[in-house]
Amino acid sequence: MANKKKAKEQTPLSQSGSRLRSSLRAFPWKRLGLFLLVFLPVCAVYYVCVALEWRPVLPVYFALTLISGVVYAVYNRGLMGALPKKEALNQSWDDEKKEAFLSEAARRKEKSFPLLLVFLAFLTVFFIEAVIMTLDTISSGAYPY
Repeated sequence: MANKKKAKEQTPLSQSGSRLRSSLRAFPWKRLGLFLLVFLPVCAVYYVCVALEWRPVLPVYFALTLISGVVYAVYNRGLMGALPKKEALNQSWDDEKKEAFLSEAARRKEKSFPLLLVFLAFLTVFFIEAVIMTLDTISSGAYPY
């Protein structure tokens, strides 16, 4: 009887539920909240300007997107994802120089996160606007396909 309870507890469905719960716990909710905190005002200002028919809103937002992306890339020393391993760095460097480089890269990566949020917020506004324009073109019958 005890074996049946154990077998019932370890069904694939219960395992998938626990995987889902652990995935939800591991999700970076704080980062999503910070992104929404930046994105919502950026998006609201854009659509208020569009509603007021302020013509230069698209070039201004394009310039802000470009500037924030370039500033992020320059400050972060490129689009570095994960920090490199100590062994992957230049072999002619001594250990002290490698440690200094890695600590500086980690500091820059942490400090450049707000710049990345701003860049992604502007980029998301452009993506949403492109989808809206495409759907509008399709619905008006002007799209030939």
